[in-house]
Amino acid sequence: MRSITAFLTIALFASCCFAWSGKEHVQLTRLAAMRLITDPQTPPAMKDWLRDITPGLTDEAGEREFLLTARVQAKLENSGGGVLYWAMEPDERRARDGRNAKRPPFDQPERLMHFIDLELFLTGERKRGYQEDFSGLPPIENIPRDPKDERFVQAGYLPFALEHAYQQLVKAIRENRLKPAEGVGEINDDSAMRWAGYLAHYAQDNTQPHHSTLDYRSQSYFKFRRGAPDVHSEMEYRLIDDRDRDFRALREKYWDIFAAELRDGVDPITTTDVWRASL
Repeated sequence: MRSITAFLTIALFASCCFAWSGKEHVQLTRLAAMRLITDPQTPPAMKDWLRDITPGLTDEAGEREFLLTARVQAKLENSGGGVLYWAMEPDERRARDGRNAKRPPFDQPERLMHFIDLELFLTGERKRGYQEDFSGLPPIENIPRDPKDERFVQAGYLPFALEHAYQQLVKAIRENRLKPAEGVGEINDDSAMRWAGYLAHYAQDNTQPHHSTLDYRSQSYFKFRRGAPDVHSEMEYRLIDDRDRDFRALREKYWDIFAAELRDGVDPITTTDVWRASL
């Protein structure tokens, strides 16, 4: 179980300065696997499993080149397969389901699993909305560990989705369902590989700043909001995986910052409680 917690922790830590398109989900999942494989505390059997389910494992130079030049877009066939396919699939399912399709275990649409608008849990008379000084954020104790609380229907279920993926991963490993029985992409796949991908996806979404606030486009920073750029999209997509432009110089600077965080950054998570860690 310690190794599974490490998978989650590394996925969270590796994403501290990133934003999320399919390309980043692929890259960060692969980086998490690489770091576990090189960690002497990871059991040999888990290292073998990670090598088996993670195509395209490379090194820092290879990951830098991937960030600078690769185009993944939103196409599952560009993921590389294995756990990387499942790290992208939640976004595909969100688009496929539309706004109202209900899914277990929370009987809510997939679109609600990718964010948590924290300001909605602020109590008292203060206005609920993003504040630059973070005064709009509630104490963590204000957030109920009850998915039936009606506020989550608006705020989003990300902490619960992340915890559920973790629980399903643990269950699949205990039952030795390590890889899909029918192959990657089967709709009823319940393997550890599938749930590791979902865990990675939600952990990474959880650390994109726009996934935690009502101001999910950063419109409050612009005088004229109607014509303001969608900063969320600029971060999640155009910066790293634009269809037509590479933004080479900017991506090079970005990689340097990111690589330094991987080497020197301090993990902000101090609990092994997955639900609480997500908040």
